[in-house]
Amino acid sequence: MDSAQFIKSPKVEHVRLYKGINPKNRKSQDGTLLLTATHIIFVEGKTGCETMVLYMTIASVKKGSPVKRGGREGTPIEVHCKDFQILNFLIPRAVDAAHVHESLTKFSLPVKLDELYAFQYLPDYFSEVDGWKFYNPEAEYARFGVPNDKWVLSPVNFNYEVCQTYTRWIYAPARVKPSVVAGSAKFRSKGRVPALSYLYKNEAAILRCAQPCSGINAKRNREDELLLAAVWEANPSDKPVIIVDTRPKINAVANKAKGKGFENMQGYPNAELVFHGIENIHVMRGALKDLIKGLRTSDDMHGHLSDLESSGWLGHIRAVLQTTLEIVKYVLDGSSVVIHCSDGWDRTAQTCSLAGFMLEPYYRTIRGFIVLVEKEWLHFGHKMSDRNWILDGKAREVSPIFLQFLDCAWQISQQYPRAFEFNELFLVTIHDCLVSSQFGTFLCNSEKERDEAKIAESTASVWSFLYSRREDFLNPLYDIGEPAHQAYLFPELGLQHYKVWTTMYSRFDSEIHPRQSYNDAVISLALRLDINQASLKVIDAKILAAKRKLGLVPPAEPSAASPEPSTAEDAASAPDSATEKDAAGEPTDGGEAEAAAAAPVAETDPLGVLGGNDDGAEAADGGADTTDIAGGLAAFKKPSVNSLLDDEESSEWADRAKSPRRHSSGGKILAKSAVQLKAQTVKEEQKLKRKGSTLTQDVKAEKLTLPLELNGNPFLSVENCQKCQIPFDFIAMRQYCRLCREVFCVTCTPIREPIPERGFEDRVPMCDKCDRDRKAEMGTS
Repeated sequence: MDSAQFIKSPKVEHVRLYKGINPKNRKSQDGTLLLTATHIIFVEGKTGCETMVLYMTIASVKKGSPVKRGGREGTPIEVHCKDFQILNFLIPRAVDAAHVHESLTKFSLPVKLDELYAFQYLPDYFSEVDGWKFYNPEAEYARFGVPNDKWVLSPVNFNYEVCQTYTRWIYAPARVKPSVVAGSAKFRSKGRVPALSYLYKNEAAILRCAQPCSGINAKRNREDELLLAAVWEANPSDKPVIIVDTRPKINAVANKAKGKGFENMQGYPNAELVFHGIENIHVMRGALKDLIKGLRTSDDMHGHLSDLESSGWLGHIRAVLQTTLEIVKYVLDGSSVVIHCSDGWDRTAQTCSLAGFMLEPYYRTIRGFIVLVEKEWLHFGHKMSDRNWILDGKAREVSPIFLQFLDCAWQISQQYPRAFEFNELFLVTIHDCLVSSQFGTFLCNSEKERDEAKIAESTASVWSFLYSRREDFLNPLYDIGEPAHQAYLFPELGLQHYKVWTTMYSRFDSEIHPRQSYNDAVISLALRLDINQASLKVIDAKILAAKRKLGLVPPAEPSAASPEPSTAEDAASAPDSATEKDAAGEPTDGGEAEAAAAAPVAETDPLGVLGGNDDGAEAADGGADTTDIAGGLAAFKKPSVNSLLDDEESSEWADRAKSPRRHSSGGKILAKSAVQLKAQTVKEEQKLKRKGSTLTQDVKAEKLTLPLELNGNPFLSVENCQKCQIPFDFIAMRQYCRLCREVFCVTCTPIREPIPERGFEDRVPMCDKCDRDRKAEMGTS
């Protein structure tokens, strides 16, 4: 498609952008609106900050009648995005507004598959993982011990003859012939035959399928009955097979009029049929719409809570989890379970994947979760393209089924915060990658369609992208050794345990505070503790050096192993030998480490100034109490990194703080502890020593100092990115350039380069301006 013919106004001046969820308090910015082949970009006139939106994420575009707002006349255009961002533009000229509306409408909903952004996107990241080879069906089922004497791979669908929406890899009971599987497929809607999804360690199995074509006359099918009888025989338990129809019974009865319905239980003597109450795609679509509307229009608490209740969204989330929990109980009790809804690709996908999620700790890791999505959603044929309106089609087919699954996973993670290797940013990023159509992983409606379109050969895999940012998605609370995490999860169903996922639905609403998750809070707290501990050691060393200058402390005898620093500056930069030994990876005894930490305190405070013993030797023998140190330091001003630097560098930071620069940075935030940074310094110093050189004092200070303050501002108190001005939260995390030390969000620019002249041998974040300046300097030198 030639994009130029649809962009009649590529640049529109004097546009006003309104931000905020409350029309009465919306903030506005004047600037320029740019329309490119793939994005819409708004550039603020005063700051130059950019708001960039990919066309594929746009869900709807509305053009209103000319109005007058804030003393300015123009035509309003309201853009709603699939990631729940809303942009309100006021365009002065009506003709420009018409052109913008026409372009956005055309580009946001392509008709052909090759018009999607995924076929134009060129990856700008490096990943050691080939996402297209990430999921291996044989390896995944081998984890369950399949194939075995009870379950085998059936060849009936190798060429998609039996079911075009299923995967090739259909595992069935070993005692049934392929003809029986094929006969059962003819009785099931869309040919979606009962296929093995998961096998628990007690040999209770979970199978998934579509509703039977029983009709009003309750027809039976011999092959289908034989298949489910074989499922019962494959389980050593004598408990009946539980057929879980996830629909309300009234919906299942209504489907009988269409020639479908539910099983005639006279043909399944070793099975039981139970119904549950998960509503259909149309109800879920309306519930999400009402939820978003309620989050943005309520001005009072009563109205807000009333809107949330009337939307029914949390009730639907609870219904999905309640059904899944019943399935888990059946499996743990030893019963095999056959799950279906209508066509077996919406509610069935939700409950099958969540059941594995609750039963299997592997699926609660990053790699396992990716495998789960591939198996239950992509290979078993969830209609990703139709449900997420990736291509122009029927609006009634759109429904947030996969989003609802992610929401359920998040709700469980809130009840079991230590059971998951990934954090909520991982779930949000998966959703954003889905709605952006930037990767080929979620395109099309089935494995067969993706094979025919050669998606893997023409597009990038989202799993490669996610693995390139794996450190961003790690949960700091994850405890792989926790006994409960080695078994199943039983999430609570009480209403008080369910809440709106504001990180997903309200992340662009700047009026909602606070927005920091427990994940971000834990990282920040650990960072502050490491900073304080490192600062205490440096202060102790400076006090010792000052007392020696005043003659209050006799000079220490020099030691070949650890020479005594002669000045406060040397003392501040001198490494702690015990800590470095531990950081370098050598084993140390806990008692020895405690004594090593206590000795410098006693030596620093022989006169008891910091609350220690009067006699330094006694303090060294008996060990120092760290609470005495903290209490003695109460009289001192709270230390900052500036106080640990020389006057020249502190002055330089103060000057920078008065005139902050605005340029881009990027990459991911890596919260390292002081011990980790010190260990990295030790390793790099050893490398340089082998080369005949040593680290300079300023490099040591750079490596051993965490960013408590940057350019005069506390790192954790900087609220907005210095480039795009987006508020920092768990999604837009803080990152600082290792050269200019200014703070940016992680999405501005992903520049990673080693800086050996500053002691950074590994790739570290740099802003684009420093990167250009550095390259220019290196080019001229």
